[in-house]
Order: sequence, then C-alpha cells, then structure tokens
Amino acid sequence: MKRLSSPWIVAWCAPLALATSCANTGGGGGAAGGGTTDTATGGGSDTKATGADTATGGSTDGGGTKTDGGSTAGEEKNIVDIQKASAACPNPAPQTWGDSKGVTIRNVVVSSPARSEGSAGTLVGLFVQQKGGGQWSGLYVTGKKSAELGQAKPGDVLTLTGDVKDFYCFTQIYSTFTTIESQGKELPVALTVTTADLGEKAGAEKTEPYEGVLVQLHDVVVGDDALGSDGKPHGEIYVGKDKDDKAVRIASSFFGVYLSDKTKGADGKDVFTPKYPKGTKLGTLTGVVEYAFGQYRLVVSKDPEGVVKP
Repeated sequence: MKRLSSPWIVAWCAPLALATSCANTGGGGGAAGGGTTDTATGGGSDTKATGADTATGGSTDGGGTKTDGGSTAGEEKNIVDIQKASAACPNPAPQTWGDSKGVTIRNVVVSSPARSEGSAGTLVGLFVQQKGGGQWSGLYVTGKKSAELGQAKPGDVLTLTGDVKDFYCFTQIYSTFTTIESQGKELPVALTVTTADLGEKAGAEKTEPYEGVLVQLHDVVVGDDALGSDGKPHGEIYVGKDKDDKAVRIASSFFGVYLSDKTKGADGKDVFTPKYPKGTKLGTLTGVVEYAFGQYRLVVSKDPEGVVKP
C-alpha cells in the first residue's frame, strides 16, 4: 500500500481489528471486539481500543467439516486481488469495518501459529496465504478464539467469510464464518527474499507485495536496536548484510518466539536484552511481513536456524 506521509499515521496501533483510538509506544497489536467489550494492547503499548465482536460460536456440519456458526454467504475473492486492490491506502486511514463486507476466500493455507488478540484474550489472529505463496499472497485474519478460527494450525486449509478492511494501511479480514477444509496437510511455503527486496532500505513500494507473506531471509547479521516512533527501544532489532546494515526491522516477539528478553530496571522501566547480540549471524530467519506503527517489520514465526554468535 501507499503509506500516509502524515505524522499521525506513525502513531497507530496495529494490527487492531476494530479500534477507535490508539498511540504508539512500540510492540505488536491486538484485536478488539465487542459482543463482549475487549481492550487491545500491543506488546509494550499502553494503548486501548474497543469495538464490536461479530464472530459466533463453532459447530460441526453433517459432513464432518469443522465450521463456525454464522452466514456463509459472501462475494468470492482471492487474496492476491484483495491485496492489490489495497495498494493505495485511504487518507485518512479508516478505523472501522465495512469497505468489503461478506467476502469469501476459499482454500487458503494457515501460514503462522495463532496469537491471542485483545487484553481479554477472547480473540485470535493468524496469517493465511494462497497455496504456493508468492508476492501478494498473504493476509492477516482475526476472529473469535472460541470459534473455529481459534482451532486453526499451520498447514490447515481454511475457507473464510468476513469483512475485509485496510485498517491503518494493514490489510486483514475479520472472519465471522470459518471452515477448516483439511488439517495439517498443506505445509505453508516460505518465499526466499533478500534485504534488497523488503524493509526500510528497500522502501514501501518494493516491500508492499510481501505484506502478510511468509518469507525467509538467509545469511543475515544482527545489527542495532530498531527504535520505535517515540525514539525508544522496544526490543526490535535490525538485520542486514553486516552488523551496521539497518536493512530489515525484526519484531521483538511473535508466536512465542522472542528475540529480546524484557526485564524491569531499578527505575521500573522496561529493559530489553537481545538474545542474539549485535554481530550474530543467522543462517535462516523465517517470519511474516507485517505493517505496524508506520513501519514494515518481519515477525518471526520460528526460532532462527544456523545461529553463530560473535
């Protein structure tokens, strides 16, 4: 997507699925819903958001296919078309759902573990992509944890119906009806990329096609802290061709994979200690590209492989 140049957009909370207000102090995001009211905060962010949760409980149909409750009707689209249609982000960035209601996306592969969304933990979020992967193929999904989406695992094949939104320039679908077509039979395909393909040095135009896509970086080196828009460290780091190359921003944690340990200092403030110090070589780094707090970043979905510490 084209990113907004206004300084206001740098202070968004992402990825939030129904937020009404937000501000950045760094870290990840969450989804907020409201059949019950939930409050979303993102790793290190003290921001709150609320909204309406429209997902319903789960059930099993007569054929044994696992489904959520709710309507299955929806205009059929594929992820590539959805992402390309979002190449230009509205100005101002939207904060409510409704641009594309009742969209159905069939036979997509879960490409990440699920993470809890919202402070109440009633919602869940994960990434999916079209079989085979590739540019424009990935999308973030949120929904109710107690519904079938909450049972989905990497390699499962899903059909989703819900509302698509370019929420603060991060494209996602809020699934009100999920069908697990098969379980664990389709391994998600990671696209091999380089630091020239995505990240802060590559720029938004080159990085955008990888938003939501499972990718792998090979033979990169851990560099300096990647500061938040408030100018403070929040556990994010850079990787690049060498320790001084600030090419790709890496999120501090995701899916239970932590690249920095967070403790409290004597003054009560957060202290982040990198698990992989500057100069560490990483043979393979696997994760999903996310747009958060006005920046693209790689959110790591598994522990790095081929680690050589300095």
